Amino acid sequence: DLVDSCCQYELAHAWPADTLLTLYRGVNHMDDFEQLGGDARRPRLLLNNLNSFTGQRERADEFGDYILTVRVPKTNIWCWAAFMM
Repeated sequence: DLVDSCCQYELAHAWPADTLLTLYRGVNHMDDFEQLGGDARRPRLLLNNLNSFTGQRERADEFGDYILTVRVPKTNIWCWAAFMM
């Protein structure tokens, strides 16, 4: 709870006007994810309850051939490093 509270406090001060943050994740195989809908260009994927993302698209590109782009509510971010955004 302490980590979550600290994270939410810092996120609120870093981006006070934003409720959603755009994050990126590099993956190699799209077939590894269960698709819940959407289309070929914008699929809706089922992810674990804990996933690593970055705020830097170039950094995500280092981890896979495909880049997932998500808009995440700040309240769903559990832990982050300020220097990574």
